Amino acid sequence: MYIKTLSSRLQQLSAYLLPAQCLLCRLPSQGSLLCMYCQKSLLKQRPHCLHCALPLIHDEAYCSQCMHNVDAFTQIYALDDYIKPYPALIKNFKYKKQLLNGQLLAQLLSLSIQQNIPADQISQVDYLIPVPLHCKRLRQRGFNQAQLLADVLAKNLSIPILNQAVQRIKNTCAQEGLNKQKRKKNLKGAFTLQKEQQASLKDAYVVIIDDVVSSGATVNSLCTILLQGGARRVDIWAICRTSRQPKQIISP
Repeated sequence: MYIKTLSSRLQQLSAYLLPAQCLLCRLPSQGSLLCMYCQKSLLKQRPHCLHCALPLIHDEAYCSQCMHNVDAFTQIYALDDYIKPYPALIKNFKYKKQLLNGQLLAQLLSLSIQQNIPADQISQVDYLIPVPLHCKRLRQRGFNQAQLLADVLAKNLSIPILNQAVQRIKNTCAQEGLNKQKRKKNLKGAFTLQKEQQASLKDAYVVIIDDVVSSGATVNSLCTILLQGGARRVDIWAICRTSRQPKQIISP
């Protein structure tokens, strides 16, 4: 209830206080959060692995790691790499409660999805599921950033949100700075499926919403639980995909 009220008030506030200037370059934006130049720049085509979304040298290719690894998810789609201006926008959104940044990021992700994912695939998605926060973390932060992103995506893409499908029962430490093995260990037993939601998940195509996908440990853990609960396919849509180094490409 709190999240819905916060999201509603944010939309009402933005209707009255939409900046006359672009949030990034401060040029006139004609009542939008971004000017047309910045929006076009941020929605540029991004060469990436079609499975894991890590950056590649050429368009429409799969990385060698994805040719050998088995992931629980079917596909990750990310708006961009974790590069300027996204780190500042995301951190100010999450930790400084600059909610207009979240509105901006969600709008950009919506536009990017509509431009790069086939409309018939989007129409097949049954539910959006935001990555849940532990109740203690939610009280500290005051909101779940993934939930606010999902609210905008649900409205723009006409896809319902399946709230409370998965609950975070373990208050994990921050994943940032942990290696892949420690991330996986940190998330062991972190999520549980709500039994009353299993009927909705049966044979459903669901998409997990997150702000940043790093090692993939969090989303893989969630995907496994959702598939065990009866989902037929689980994808991830995120603002950014992090990468330490480019991965070898293999043409499809």
